[in-house]
Amino acid sequence: MPKATFFNLSKEKRKKIVEVLTEEFEKKNIQEATVKEIVQKLGIARGSFYQYFETLEESYFYILELKTADLHKSFMNLLVKYGDIYDVLEEYGEKIVEIIFDKSCYNLYKNRYLLWNEKINRQWEEYKQKNMTSLIEVRNTDELLYISALMHSLISRSYIEKWDKDKFLEKYKKYVRWIREGVRDE
Repeated sequence: MPKATFFNLSKEKRKKIVEVLTEEFEKKNIQEATVKEIVQKLGIARGSFYQYFETLEESYFYILELKTADLHKSFMNLLVKYGDIYDVLEEYGEKIVEIIFDKSCYNLYKNRYLLWNEKINRQWEEYKQKNMTSLIEVRNTDELLYISALMHSLISRSYIEKWDKDKFLEKYKKYVRWIREGVRDE
């Protein structure tokens, strides 16, 4: 989570920082991005960056949190609406495909799902525990953990295998059918 100094900035300045960070993390994964390039694009001193964020990773996780919030909010809103996990999954596919294939964050998700190492994953988990309320914490069930793992796997495969929206939805619907009915020959 950014420091209080960041939130004390004007709305325009915060927006500019978020835009530059998003652009940077769209172009480069966290291992390639540098504070030097970010501050140059922002036209601020390096020390100013550290007045807003503890680390480069924290700034990355903040952007990821902003962008992934839509995925989790969509799921939670559907869960509240339907209550039944199967009904949620039926509708969620249409929402998730629009979010992950949106040009404004496609590469951000791609970099997250394909290029993270274990160290970055541990840092993300620590960041989430300190700063975010995940849907798992809201409704802590093995069912949601299982579904979350399947969805993350499916998203990863979509980037690895370079699926388009239609292919993703085809695979998504197959996964949902397997969750409902079990895996069997077709």
